[in-house]
Amino acid sequence: MKTVIKKFTVKVSRVVPVVGGVAFFLLLVSMLLPLVVSAQTIDPDGLEPNCATVNQGFQLTIKGDGFKVGTDDVQVEALLSDGTSLATFTTTAVDVNTIVVDVPANSAMIGAARSIGIVVKNRNGEGASSQYKNVSNQVAFIVYEPVGTVGAISGPTSVCQGEQAVYSVEAVHGATSYTWALPTGATIEGASTSNTITVNYGDNSTSGQVTVWANNGCGVQSEPVNLDVHVKKTVTLTGGSIAVDTDHPENEVEVGEPATFTASSEIIQLNDVGSYRWYSTEDGVSWSPLPNSNTQSYTVASVPSDLFAMKVEITPRSVNACYTNLPRTGYLTIESEPVTPLPVEIIYFSAAKQGKDVLLAWATAMEKDNTGFEVQVSEDGLSFRRLGFVGTQNGNTVLRQEYRYTDRENGKHGTRYYRLKQVDTDGGFEYFTTKAVSFGQVSGYSLKAYPNPFESEVNFSITAEQPGQLHVQVFDMLGKPIKATSYDIAMGSSEKNITLAAALPTGMYLVKTNMNGNIKSFKLLKK
Repeated sequence: MKTVIKKFTVKVSRVVPVVGGVAFFLLLVSMLLPLVVSAQTIDPDGLEPNCATVNQGFQLTIKGDGFKVGTDDVQVEALLSDGTSLATFTTTAVDVNTIVVDVPANSAMIGAARSIGIVVKNRNGEGASSQYKNVSNQVAFIVYEPVGTVGAISGPTSVCQGEQAVYSVEAVHGATSYTWALPTGATIEGASTSNTITVNYGDNSTSGQVTVWANNGCGVQSEPVNLDVHVKKTVTLTGGSIAVDTDHPENEVEVGEPATFTASSEIIQLNDVGSYRWYSTEDGVSWSPLPNSNTQSYTVASVPSDLFAMKVEITPRSVNACYTNLPRTGYLTIESEPVTPLPVEIIYFSAAKQGKDVLLAWATAMEKDNTGFEVQVSEDGLSFRRLGFVGTQNGNTVLRQEYRYTDRENGKHGTRYYRLKQVDTDGGFEYFTTKAVSFGQVSGYSLKAYPNPFESEVNFSITAEQPGQLHVQVFDMLGKPIKATSYDIAMGSSEKNITLAAALPTGMYLVKTNMNGNIKSFKLLKK
């Protein structure tokens, strides 16, 4: 700190007479005591900003202490490293701690990229003729090159979740760093301010833009450059499935009738299918391509009489997803379960009371490996016993065959329930719709079960002529009980459902329902 001692100043203001003829001067002595003057200083971090860009005007704020406050009482000077003056700005300090200077774009101070120094001078004395001295300490200031134009971003525009990708731009003139913005869920691995970055696309990342700006050392940014990136969902294929649908009331596959096969897969759900190709086989070994099969569903116009199966090859576009386990062939193959057409197709089955007897009549549209029909009866609709057996007229035929049987048992009472058990040559069998005969009126109802095929839950849509209790039994095709339950049904329309174990084996199951003595049976296919 500098100390300056100034001289005393004596001033005679007036003479005062004194009694006795003695006079003395009343001296008014004004004396400036020793004054401590602190030279002005700039704080080490007192420049805001502490940098600029070539030929880009700005406002410079200087923070420090001891700045002289008065019109044009301070001078701000920009110096080269060798002391050469680049530019001088004469201004008025805001206060003893603050100076604000407007630096125009054409100032020599920012005429080139370089490091310079900033000093502050206070005016020495009063008036325009006074000189600016008392130079402050020097604080560094940097002038940076203007940032150039960023070129196109190089890098992939289509990526998968979980993948890495590298993006880069050519080095930009004047740039000291780069700022990147990424699609949601993507992150930069390693250095994030260079002109080349490595991006990790996370499992939840989404499509968006990769954007980059070039920055000079003073924070001036270029115009942004964008690159659209499509981020594809990563999917593990579960294998898919093929469902079959027919015109049969119980969705049975019938020989000579049409059947529609529909593929299901994550590829289809993601709307990412490039093509389909369907095949069929009758021996499970040799597959024959089917014509006009580039569709999700394929209809076999006439089901063959032998065991057969369907398969479809689905080739993805890989536009909307990446598949972790897609075979090297480039397509997913889905095979249906072997399809066994009904060995016997019943056209109708009726039971009519004739006096004390009951006449049963039925007809078949086709038969395959059929030995005949066991006629069964029940008094409660649940427990059946054998009444008789009607042999086949032709065990292998596609021609209509008609059959009759008369129940002549004595002692009939209440409601009797009749059903047919069709028996194959290999011992296999199948039950057909139950019919009830009663001297009283049997309340009717209709029932629709869906979906078919099912996975675990089956819904029932019921329309009843009058209220009652609906008993439902589910059996496998060997007659083993799977589940039984009952529902209270109101008159009119009702909706009920039954849940079966998801672990049930894939295949056909028999469902029997009984309401007010009216029994129905049908089959459901488990996926």
